[in-house]
Formats: sequence, C-alpha cells, structure tokens
Amino acid sequence: MSTTARDARPARRGESGSRETWIDSARGIAIILVVLFHAVMYLGVAGITGPWSLASTPLDTFRMPLFFFVSGLLAPSALARPFRDLFRKRLLLLLYLYVVWSTLQTAYGAVMPPVGDAQDPVTWWSFASILVQPHPNLWFIYALPIYFVVAWLIRRWPPLVQLALAAAVSAAFGTGMLSSLGVPWEKAGRYFFFFLLAAHAAPLVRRLAPRLGLVHLLVLVGVYGGIVVFVLRTQARFVPFVLLGAGLMATATGIALAVVLSRFRSCSFLAVLGTRTLPIYLLHTFPMIAVAGALHPIAETLPLWWRIVLPPALTAASILISLGIHRLLRAVPGVFTAPVKSWTIASEPRSRNMDPSQILAVPSVNSTIAPPDRNGLSRAESAPSDAAEPPPHPPRVDGSGAPDPREEPLLDFRPPRSRSSHDRPANAPIDAPSRPTD
Repeated sequence: MSTTARDARPARRGESGSRETWIDSARGIAIILVVLFHAVMYLGVAGITGPWSLASTPLDTFRMPLFFFVSGLLAPSALARPFRDLFRKRLLLLLYLYVVWSTLQTAYGAVMPPVGDAQDPVTWWSFASILVQPHPNLWFIYALPIYFVVAWLIRRWPPLVQLALAAAVSAAFGTGMLSSLGVPWEKAGRYFFFFLLAAHAAPLVRRLAPRLGLVHLLVLVGVYGGIVVFVLRTQARFVPFVLLGAGLMATATGIALAVVLSRFRSCSFLAVLGTRTLPIYLLHTFPMIAVAGALHPIAETLPLWWRIVLPPALTAASILISLGIHRLLRAVPGVFTAPVKSWTIASEPRSRNMDPSQILAVPSVNSTIAPPDRNGLSRAESAPSDAAEPPPHPPRVDGSGAPDPREEPLLDFRPPRSRSSHDRPANAPIDAPSRPTD
C-alpha cells in the first residue's frame, strides 16, 4: 500500500490511540480557528481586507462555543473538589498567567508600530484595567475561572435550573443589550452555557461522540451552514437565543468533525496541537501585531492574492512561532507555570508536579498510541495515577450522588517516571474502574 493511501485511510482503534482522541482533535481545531480569527481581525484593522472577512461570522459562532464546550467536558471532577483544591489546582495558575501575559501583551503593543489609524494610546490605565476589563486577546483565561467559580457555587442546584439560568445569561449577552460592558465581557457572558452544559452532559457526550460518522458530519455541516447564511442575511443574530442555537449546532458540527478527522493518521497533527493550546493561545498574537503593524502603511497597495494568502499564512506562522518559543521557555519558572510550585499543590499529597503545558489541553483517554508529551512518552504512558481516583465522597455536579469514574481533571500531574506499576495498561477499556487520565 502506498504511503498516501495508508495515511488517507481511517486508523484502526489500536493504531489511532483511543476512543477519545477526538477531544484532542476538537481542541486542535478550535485553537486553529482562534488563531485564524485573530489573523483576519488584525489584518482587517491594518486595512488588509479581502474574502476572508466574510468568514468572521462563521468563525465567531464556531470557535469559542467549541472551545468552551470541550473545556467543560473536563470540568466535573474539578467541580467535585473542595473549593480550596479547585482554586489551587485550577484557578490560581489561570489567574496568574492572565495577569502576567496581559501585562506583557499590553506593553508589547505600546512599543510596536500601530496596527491601525485609530488605535488607542497605551496608558497606565491600560495596565490597571486588565483586572476589571478582560484583555481582548486573553479573555478566555479570564472567563474560565469565573465559570468554574459560578458552576461550583450552584453545583447543588437542580441541573435544569442551572442550565436555564446559564442559557438566559448567554442569550442576554448574545443580543447585544449588554454591549456597553465591552466586547470581552460580552463574549465571556455568551459562552457560559456551553461550559456548564458540557459539565453536565460529559458522560453522555463522551459515550456517544465516538459513534459519529461522515454522514452525521455532512448533515450537521449542511444545517450549520444554513444557520450561518440566515444569520448573515438577516438581523436574527440579535434575537434572543439565536446565537445560542447557532453555537450549539457549531459545537455538534465541531465534535463530529473532530471524531471523523481523528480516525485519519494524516490529521494527527490536530491532536498534537490540542495538547499545546496554552502556549499557542498566549503567544500567537505577538507575531500578528508585528506583521499587521509593518504592513499597515502599504495595506492599500497589496494585490488581491496577498489578501487571500496572508490570513492562513499568518495563522500557520503564528502557531509555529508560538510552539518554538514555548519549546525554548517551557522550563523557565513563571513563564508558563506558577513561579512557586507549591502554589498549585492542593491538600492531596499525590497531586504534585503539575505539567502546566496542558492547562488548556485535553488528554487522550485510554490511548495506545497517543500524541507524545514533552518527555517523549505517549499520553497513556505519562498519565498520572492520582487522576484515576476521585476525591472521597465528593458531590456530583448534577447532584446525583458519587462522581462518574470516567470523569477526569483538566491538568496533568506527576511526571512519567513516578508512574506506579499498578497503573492501568494503556489499552484497557474506557469503562475500567481505574484508569490513568489527564
């Protein structure tokens, strides 16, 4: 069989890795769309508009609902912990990274050539306001801790009440009636429902998603495409629950796309990117600001083919540059990690040695051949033993009793060399009572 034919065929279960490789692939798709959206946005501010500007609405209704939904799939085990553990193991690092990188991005924008003609000057308030006004590029890691706190506080409420409240909040922000709060707050309010829905539906989604196939994908793409056309040609986006419905269809489409593509070896790079979303998210706008600022003076002279090629080219370059910088600086304390390791150690003595490069990444569960981690081992080999055991008698997020044994935390803990000989083999079935997870 030729190399091309071998790479194009769906991989068997033992070759592709796991039933949940699609989660990594979904995160990889989402981060690519985030970077592409920002590439189109920065080039547009610089005056370099073209056919890609038509993709703004599809990208806006697709990328973040999928991103937050996949993040919510990993939330149940974290929400079952005491708040002290939730804060130290989930929230503290996110808040620290937000403050550090928002400050760096604000300072970087101040010294670089202006991207557009009407760019606001950088003042001391630009730095101080990042605590009350989410940074335009990093609002995701500002919103995620808020989602966790709110979900934890209401975790004992009836699930339908929780979801109804979240849907009302998301719908209200989607109508634009709260736009005076600023775009970052508006977006943060729009996507809480997707996070909370995934937290409740995680076991069901993770059980049914692997059954999706090409036919399901084509149907979902057709329906989602029709919704996008309807939203573009009307003012329906400002009608309550329209954007919420579009986001739900986009999420279903993204999951189906991830499941289908995860079966092909040629698309394995998506799963790899899905385990590197943190450095990409934090770093990708730095090269964009430089390129947009350099091209702004000559924007009107650029031919059409430049306007077509630039957004995807800038997307690819920004991802590669981000991964390269992360490779160089990942071992430096305080850059992608907390400066003091003990800050993120919770009350459980085994929850140590956090691998911060996975803070926004989703693990491949039950992997036999999974994307390698930074130590060169597969995700199945480097998964922590402590993640296999839930905390003693925690409340479920849906209030129905003990936690689902298939729930897994968001972060990696414990380096590969400390893996116990009693850990589950990599090819154990998903419903095994104990399994190493992320």
